[in-house]
Amino acid sequence: MRSSRSLLEQLDKKGILFYNSAVPYDKTATFQTPCLTSMEISTKGHTKYKAPLDSRTMNKICFIKWWDQDIIYKDKSGNIFTRKELVRNVTDCDGGTHIGPNLKEAYANLSRLNLTRLRVVTNKGKGFFVNSPVLPSIRQIAYELLKTLEDEFPDLF
Repeated sequence: MRSSRSLLEQLDKKGILFYNSAVPYDKTATFQTPCLTSMEISTKGHTKYKAPLDSRTMNKICFIKWWDQDIIYKDKSGNIFTRKELVRNVTDCDGGTHIGPNLKEAYANLSRLNLTRLRVVTNKGKGFFVNSPVLPSIRQIAYELLKTLEDEFPDLF
């Protein structure tokens, strides 16, 4: 159980609208790509997930939807990840604020295995992604949060 209060709660800013750059989750899609990341294919044959930052159109949504309801990723086993799930797994278990003794299995699979089994075919051959979507998603979440706070505290930016 978390005993600390979030910074947004302490600033009384959970009622503001937050920038959302996620591609809407499509439950009818044959395969699901991470909603917060882009895919980059280099001329050297490397394919990776990356944070798109400001290259996407953004809309604003309420905090609860942004943090806890928007599906950011659903793996092939049906595990759902929201921004809250990703951030808390990274900070509480994967070396963010400390390293937990046990990663949750669903998060460990997402962060360490290619659960989509997406393969990319280029003139250099076939290959999987060289990274997981987790850290680029965290970077995009941070970007959305910074853009939101810039609107609320323009004098600090």
